Amino acid sequence: MAIDRFTKEQFEAALPVRKDTGARLWELASQDREFVYRMHIGGDVYILIRSSVQMDGFAADTACDSIRCWLGHIDGSPLGNKLQAYVTRVKGWDVRLVDLLKRLWILGKKIVDPCTRCNVQKNVFLCKKEGANKGRHFVKCPSCGSFEWLDAPKEAKVA
Repeated sequence: MAIDRFTKEQFEAALPVRKDTGARLWELASQDREFVYRMHIGGDVYILIRSSVQMDGFAADTACDSIRCWLGHIDGSPLGNKLQAYVTRVKGWDVRLVDLLKRLWILGKKIVDPCTRCNVQKNVFLCKKEGANKGRHFVKCPSCGSFEWLDAPKEAKVA
């Protein structure tokens, strides 16, 4: 499939707005080689979005420059690891982007409140270890080490 080479205006039109007012839920965060946007979820939790739109106002023409999204601090540093997600820039990228942003928003809302033990921002992770918990999200405090699953365990498949 061909890479979609959208404009900055087309990209921004695909980003979410408030349903009741039409106000943007995003802001331009930086313009270093490509436009980067952020959505404030609450506290020190943001969704960062690297658009692949370069300074000429058009998305890059190579497949390696996909749209990247992750949960992070205002400076763009990630809130955990293994959470960066990609949206391929083929037809339908705008719909897939909105779906990804919704999933990140829901996940981000779960970590807005700081650790109840030490009041430090928690980090979120994806369990990669083989077993029943693989694919589950959890939070861990970088200061005191407190741990909490963010979702219920997956039900075992019955043969």
